[in-house]
Amino acid sequence: MRHTIKPAFALLIVMALLVSSAFTVSAESEAIYDELRKKWNDVLTGGTHYDSATPEIAAKIRQIENTAISYRDSLKRGTDRINCNCLWPASTSELSARSYIFTSYDRIKALALAYTTHGSSLQYDNALKTDIIEALDWLNANRFNSTKPGPGTSQWWYIEIGSPLRLGEIMVMMYGDLSPEQIAAWTASIDYNSPISYSPVEEYKYMAANRVWRAMVHALRGITGESSDKMIQARDGLSDVTDGRNGRFNVFAYATNGDGFYPDGSFIQHGKFAYNGGYGISLLKDLSDVMYLLKGTPWEVTDPKSANVWKWVYDSFEPLMYKTGLMMDMVRGREVARYNFQDSVAGHKATASIIRLSQIAPQADAARFISLVKYLVSNDSGFYIDASIEMNWRANDIVKDSTITSRGDIFYNKVFNRMARAVHVRPGFGFGISMFSDKIANFENNFELRKGWYTGSGMTYTYTEDKEQYSDNFWATVDFKRLPGTTVDTKPRTLNVNESVYVNSDNRVGGVSDGKFGVVGMGLTAPGASGTSLKGKKSWFLFDDEVVSLGSGIQLDDQEAYSVETIVENRKLNASGDNALTVNGTAKLTSLGSEETMNDVSWAHLAGNVPNSDIGYYFPGGQTALIGSRLARTAKWGDLNFNQRPSPDNPITRNYLTLKLDHGMSPNNASYQYVTLPNKTAKQTADYASKPDIKILVNSPDVHAVNEKNLGITGAFFWNNEKTTAGGITSNKVASVMVKEMDGELTVSAADPTRANNGTIEIELDKKAMAVISADPGITVTEMVSTIRFTVQTADSEGKTFQVKFQIAR
Repeated sequence: MRHTIKPAFALLIVMALLVSSAFTVSAESEAIYDELRKKWNDVLTGGTHYDSATPEIAAKIRQIENTAISYRDSLKRGTDRINCNCLWPASTSELSARSYIFTSYDRIKALALAYTTHGSSLQYDNALKTDIIEALDWLNANRFNSTKPGPGTSQWWYIEIGSPLRLGEIMVMMYGDLSPEQIAAWTASIDYNSPISYSPVEEYKYMAANRVWRAMVHALRGITGESSDKMIQARDGLSDVTDGRNGRFNVFAYATNGDGFYPDGSFIQHGKFAYNGGYGISLLKDLSDVMYLLKGTPWEVTDPKSANVWKWVYDSFEPLMYKTGLMMDMVRGREVARYNFQDSVAGHKATASIIRLSQIAPQADAARFISLVKYLVSNDSGFYIDASIEMNWRANDIVKDSTITSRGDIFYNKVFNRMARAVHVRPGFGFGISMFSDKIANFENNFELRKGWYTGSGMTYTYTEDKEQYSDNFWATVDFKRLPGTTVDTKPRTLNVNESVYVNSDNRVGGVSDGKFGVVGMGLTAPGASGTSLKGKKSWFLFDDEVVSLGSGIQLDDQEAYSVETIVENRKLNASGDNALTVNGTAKLTSLGSEETMNDVSWAHLAGNVPNSDIGYYFPGGQTALIGSRLARTAKWGDLNFNQRPSPDNPITRNYLTLKLDHGMSPNNASYQYVTLPNKTAKQTADYASKPDIKILVNSPDVHAVNEKNLGITGAFFWNNEKTTAGGITSNKVASVMVKEMDGELTVSAADPTRANNGTIEIELDKKAMAVISADPGITVTEMVSTIRFTVQTADSEGKTFQVKFQIAR
C-alpha cells in the first residue's frame, strides 16, 4: 500500500531543506571571508610563524613599536581634537588637503600594526585599541565617508586609491574589534570614493599600476564587507572585463602603446617614462598580492595572460637588480628624489614581490624565483631592515634552506628599446645607460626631481661593490649639470616644472644586443623648455670588461655663446674625499677644492670607496685634454624635491670627483672617445692602455664603429639612411649592427634603433659564407659566395634584434 504525504507536511520539509541549505551556503561563505581576512592579516602582521626573539624580527618589532608610540603620543584627543579639528596637528593648508586623509589613515595603520603584531609590547593594548577606533570614527564622521570627499581631479590618488587601501588594511587587522555598524559605514566610504574599475574620464587613473591598486582596494573591500560582487570586481578589474569592458587595459597583456609592460622588458607609466623600478614594482607587488589573496578561492585569477607575470620577473626586473638587489635608478623616474626611498629600498620591495610570486607560480618558475631571492638576500642584511615581518621570515627560510641553490652572478647584456635604456652586467660590475627618445621623455618633474634635466641625456651608471654610490644622498648633492656620460651645454637651466616631459626630436635611439654584448646609440638634442640647438651623436659599445663611449657631430649654433662638455665621470667619493686619482701614472687632484686641466691623457684611474670598486678610464690616442675637479658639494633634499623632504631638512655635504672633456664655445662637429674600465686597478688600467683590447675604426657623423680584438666582435652604429661602410660592414639604413666571428661561425645581429623603418635594412659583409646555420624570421639571405648579403624586415619590429649565423672557413 502506497503512503502519501500531505501537501502541508511536504511544504514544511521543503522549507526546512531550503533553510538548511541556505544556512550551509551562508556558513561556507562566511568561512571563506574569515579565511581570507586571516590570510591577509598574516601578510600584514607576519602571523605567528616566527620567533619574535630572532634578532632581525626583534628589530622589526621594535621599529613597529617605536613608530606607533611616536604617532600615539602626538595624536590629538578629546577637546584638543575638537579645537584643532584634526587627528594630528598640521598647518591650515595641510589639514584641508586630501593628502591629510591618507596620511591619517597611514598613521592609524601603523598603530593597528603595533596592536596586532605577535610579540609587540602593544599587542592587544586596550588604550591603543580605543585610540585606533576613535580615530577611525572621527575620520568617517568628518573627512572620509559615503558623502565626501568623493572622486575628483585634485589629489585624486589619495582619495580613490591611497585612503581606501589603508582603510581596508586597517579593517582587516582590527576586524574582530569592529561593530557591524562601523564595518558598514567604513565600507560604504570606500564604495563612494573608489566605486569603479574604469572611467572614460581621465583614463590614466585606471591604467597599469593604478588599475592594480584599485583591484586591491576592491578585494579588501570585498573581504571586509563580505561582498562577492567586490571580489569579482577585483579579479575582473585586473583583466579590464568589468561592466562589459573588452580588456583594453588588461594589466596582464603586453602594451603596444602607452602604459604597461612591453615584450622587450620595458615598463612605461604616465605615457612617456621608464618606470620598472617605480610604478613597475608597485604594480608587481600589488598584483602578486591580489593574485595570492585570490588563489584557491572562487575568485582565483584564471586569465591565461596572467602567465606573463612570470616572464616579467625575468625580462623586466631581474636584469635591472644589481648584486644585492639594488634597483637601477635609471628606471625609477622621479622616485630617485625621495630621500627615504633609494635604490636599495626599491630593490628590496621588488625582492619581496618575487618571494610572493614564488608562492603562486608554476613549480619551475617558483624554483627560479627562490634561487634568485637567495642570491639577492644572502649578502644583504639591509633586506631584513626594509622588509615586513612576514617577508623577513620567508626570506630567512629561503636563505637557510640548503636544498635551494643560489642563482649566482650572471653575465648579460640587454637593450630596452621601447624605454630607451640599456644594461650591461658582469660578475664584477654593472653598467646602465639612460636615454630619451621620440617616445620617452627626458625626465618627470612633478615638483620632485626638479633638476633632472639631463638624467635622460645619456647618463651612465657604473655599479660596483660600492653599494651606496647612488644612495647615501647622491641625488641630493650631485651636480645635475654634470651627470656622467652626458654631453651638455652650459646654458643655465630653470627649476620650472615645464622643463620635463620633453621627448627627443631625434628617433635614432636604441641598439642591438645578442644577450651578452651590445651596441647602443642616441641622437642627441637638448631637452627641456630652456634647451638650445645642441645636437650630436652618442654611442656605447658594451663589450666584455670595457665600455667604449663615442661621440661625434657635436654642434651648437654660433649665436648661442655657451660651451659644451662631455662628462666622463662624476663619482661620489668617501667621507674624506681623498680617493686617489692617478693620471698617466701620476697622482692628481690630491686635495679637496682642487681643479686642473690635464693634457695628453692616455689613462686615468680612480680608487673606489670600498674594495672592488675602482674604475679605470682609457683615452685612445693619448692626446686627450681632461679637466678634473675634486669638490665638496652641499645641498638639501628640499632643493630637489618640493613635495617630500626630511624634517629637519638639514644641509648635506658629499665629495665628488668630476672628469670632463671641453668641446669649446659653440662647437661645430666636435667629437670624443673614451673607454670605461670598471673594477680595474691602476696597474690593470695602465696595462690596458699600453695594449688595448679595442680599436676605434670610425668615429664620424656618419658611423661609429669599434672592433674588440679578443672577442672577435665588430660593432657599428650607422646614423644615416644611405649606404655606408665601416669595419667591413655596410648598411643602407640607420642601423645598429654587431658581427662576431669565432670557431668557424659568423654571427650577425642587427636592429632598427629608430623603431620607425617600415621596410628593410640591407646588410653586406666583406666575408664569404659556406652555409646559413640559422636565421631569425624576417631575415632573407641573398648572397654568400663573393660576399654576404641579407635583408632584415623591420616593419613593426619595435627595435628588436634580428640574428643570423653563417658557417665560414676557419
